[in-house]
Amino acid sequence: ITELVKNVLCLQQYIKHNTANVPLPELRVKMSPSAVVTEGQRVTLTCSTSCPLTDNTNYIWYLNSRPLTPRENQNKHLILDPVSREDAGSYSCAVKTNKEISSAPKTLTVQSITGTWTPAAAGVSAALLVLILLTVCWCVR
Repeated sequence: ITELVKNVLCLQQYIKHNTANVPLPELRVKMSPSAVVTEGQRVTLTCSTSCPLTDNTNYIWYLNSRPLTPRENQNKHLILDPVSREDAGSYSCAVKTNKEISSAPKTLTVQSITGTWTPAAAGVSAALLVLILLTVCWCVR
C-alpha cells in the first residue's frame, strides 16, 4: 500500500468511526519564508496534516488563542501580505469534523523595518549633539 493510500484510509477511518482507537490526524502550522520576518514581507502559514483532507475541509485559524475572522474560501493557507507588527503572535489552526482537531501553537515574530532606538543609542546621539554644539560655540568665539 502506498503512503497516499495509507493516509486516505487513516482519514476515512477517523471520520467514519471517530473512535479512540483510531489516531487523530496530526495538525501542524508551517510558516514560509520563516517564523521570523520583517514588516512588509509576504508570509504564508500552512495548516499541514498527517492525513490528507478533502478540499472542502473547514479550517479555523487562531491568533493568540482567538479565532481569526473567517476569510472567504478560508483553507489550509493563511496569507499575510504585507505582514505587519500587529500580525505577530502565536498561531494555531484547527479542522472541524465530528470533533475539533487543533494544532500546537507556533509563534510568528515580525521585526520592524525601521528598527527601534534603544535608550543607549538615544543617549549616545544626544551626547554627540551636545559635543558638536559646544565645539561650534567654542570655535565661534
